[in-house]
Amino acid sequence: MMTIHIDNHTIQCQEGESILDVARKNGIFIPAICYLNGCSPTVACRLCMVEVDGKRVYSCNAKVKDGMNIQTNSPEIAIERQAIMRVYDINHPLECGVCNKSGECELQNYSHMMRVDHQEYAIRDTFKQKSSFGHALYDPNLCIVCERCVTVCEDRIGDSNLSTTKRGADMPDKIYKDTMPKDAFGTWTKLSKSLITNNGKDCGDCGECIAVCPVGALTEEHFHYTSNAWELSKIESHCPHCPLGCSLRYEGKQGKLYRVKNNWIYSSLCGAGRYGWDIDFGEPKAELAATIEAFNKAETISFGNFITNEEAFILQSLKEQKGYRLYNPTAREFQSFLQTFMSSGNAGNTQILKQSNVILSIGCNIAHDVPVLRHLVHNTLKMRKGSSFFAFHPLEDKFLENKSAQYLTYNVGDEYAALLWLARFIKSELPPEPAAESDDKKTTLSSPFGEVEQKTLEPLRGQQLTIIAGSDLYHHPQSKYIAELLALLSHSANVILLPPEGNALGVALICDLDNQLEGYTIGFNKSGHYRISSLPQDSTTDCTMPSLLQQYGSLTTLDRRVVPLLPAYTYNGITLADIAFALDNPAAFLYKDTKRPPEEYTQLLPKEQGYAGMSLRELFAQKSAPLAQTCEKKPITALANFPEPHSTSAIPHDCLLIYGCDPQSQFSPWSYASKLLRAKGGLYVSKDFLQKWNLNAGELIYLQSDSGQYSATVFVDEKLNGESAMLSLGQFMRDEHPLFKPASRFAVARIIPKLGENND
Repeated sequence: MMTIHIDNHTIQCQEGESILDVARKNGIFIPAICYLNGCSPTVACRLCMVEVDGKRVYSCNAKVKDGMNIQTNSPEIAIERQAIMRVYDINHPLECGVCNKSGECELQNYSHMMRVDHQEYAIRDTFKQKSSFGHALYDPNLCIVCERCVTVCEDRIGDSNLSTTKRGADMPDKIYKDTMPKDAFGTWTKLSKSLITNNGKDCGDCGECIAVCPVGALTEEHFHYTSNAWELSKIESHCPHCPLGCSLRYEGKQGKLYRVKNNWIYSSLCGAGRYGWDIDFGEPKAELAATIEAFNKAETISFGNFITNEEAFILQSLKEQKGYRLYNPTAREFQSFLQTFMSSGNAGNTQILKQSNVILSIGCNIAHDVPVLRHLVHNTLKMRKGSSFFAFHPLEDKFLENKSAQYLTYNVGDEYAALLWLARFIKSELPPEPAAESDDKKTTLSSPFGEVEQKTLEPLRGQQLTIIAGSDLYHHPQSKYIAELLALLSHSANVILLPPEGNALGVALICDLDNQLEGYTIGFNKSGHYRISSLPQDSTTDCTMPSLLQQYGSLTTLDRRVVPLLPAYTYNGITLADIAFALDNPAAFLYKDTKRPPEEYTQLLPKEQGYAGMSLRELFAQKSAPLAQTCEKKPITALANFPEPHSTSAIPHDCLLIYGCDPQSQFSPWSYASKLLRAKGGLYVSKDFLQKWNLNAGELIYLQSDSGQYSATVFVDEKLNGESAMLSLGQFMRDEHPLFKPASRFAVARIIPKLGENND
């Protein structure tokens, strides 16, 4: 810690922080257009200049030093900033009346703030061609080349799809060099030289470049010329698509949703969060009498993980009242794993991940399971010099274009063997077999990943290690030992358990789940004798339910925080609260004969599982609430006591290994139904896969596993290597896909001539 002085304020700060960050944390305003929190400074706009002990520096790029004295707005700096804003306003099209950014444009705001009321500079304008990429429309005539879009794509997202490019334009007259402030002339020169261009890479559809654009240069195609920003009502909520629960804001008017935005200063969104809302749900199908009749004769309720905590609580209350079996194999496996882990382990979180020097993922594909987690990992590698990332998985998917990322593969079924070996390596307790010496005399080790150089994995023994564990581990036959291994490691590392999908953590904590499906079954977003569903335009539905975009409630995130959920759309059908009230469930009554609305269930969530017992209104005021620690930890199992792993069987030569994994920004039937999301469902394969199986991109193929048959279109994923294949789950719940066994993400399948034919 050190002490600095900003505008006569004495401030405590940490070594290594920038002056701009310290000022912002302490409520001191320094203007800046190009700077993005948590990203590399570009020093493109130069507005953040300050005086440090009489010397001018750029506060985004200058680090604090003990005792420094900083002035943020001297008369000389004010003149320089005004000149820079005049430069930005040269030949800027006067389109404020129709520009999509008008009303929230930083160029407007800063021009007023710096009192730019006349123009002193002039230059001949040049033609600049408009273009588009992903969801973005790019108008270079409005672009001020602040490079925020380039920075966010490279530093925060990790795709590097954008860059600056040269353009042929007149340069400022040399007379200005001697008559105008130096930084303003430098900004003008840069503005005349360059524009933004797309590098031709496949866009991940996150929309962050549009979100961070301070002017109207980058706009969303679907929002272009549809509404003025100030006309839109705003609803603060959280993304329901994946277990991270990112904060977002729905914006619309007159009952219509126009767009989704995020607070880009602090966090990013993936494509599902930003574009997975344009869904036609159709009219509610309200069959309360028939639904109550079905519930009265039901023995099992089979349901998925895309429900609120409150809906999970109602299902549990109905089980306690009526004796229903609650069937959700994906959440049940996670629940069992979680209970074993938490009995002696410590749950980690993404905030600690941001401070990690080494990050390891195993049993998951974070780029597809939780895309914003991939953003966080990349940003950590980018901003923490010398940090490393290791991805361990049977499929080699190089989803991070980062030189600090290592990808090591193991055989399917060897998850326990891989983690046990890694734990022994990290703890320096590998079996005493002599290490092999390769031809170049580098020390190599025999591992489940093949021969690996010891130097490659040496960073894993360092400090500040984060382990991200995924749902491949929960389905493993030796999942109990895997959970205990991770619990042991959690006492010296930050261990994050990724819920398998949606609100699976909330379901696992709230519901007493059963292993078997028996008798007359109510299917909630799943198959059953009677089907209640929030799926869009589902012709098999007997009675509709509100989706996560249509109701009040809460979600439990992978960080073990409870976040509020507010509706983007109005819903006028029946809910689980109506069903519970009609069944005389004790929890369904607010008082006397008054039905408890769904949002009033939030305060009833089980305190024994760590829920705070606060109302949804209180939760919304706090924005989120952490789960409390609810049990004492038992002693951890010593590493020497873990049994040796079983060997796995080889995959038949005429079969292919398929991993159940949706494209980035696709998580569920709801996101697939959005008209704005461009990612298509299908079989995503490597180029090596195409060659081995003699297939063509765009070809429709037919697959058969022990569980069933399925047809899929073939797409090439440039980031996949080896004989890798990932199959979209698409319109299916994870435990109902024809090719996969319940809760499993791997399938061994054959290519067959057509569906309905056996290939034996």
